[in-house]
Amino acid sequence: MCLGIPGQITKIISARERRAEVAINGVRREVNITCIADAEHPGVLCR
Repeated sequence: MCLGIPGQITKIISARERRAEVAINGVRREVNITCIADAEHPGVLCR
């Protein structure tokens, strides 16, 4: 099961590896951002 928790991306750690630093309630964590869609990748497939 996956949880969607709102957070703010504060830094891209590795665009190639799709890793970023995210702040959630003042706590910063490293996360995988593969499933985040953008204008260039609107239909990212996440399973």
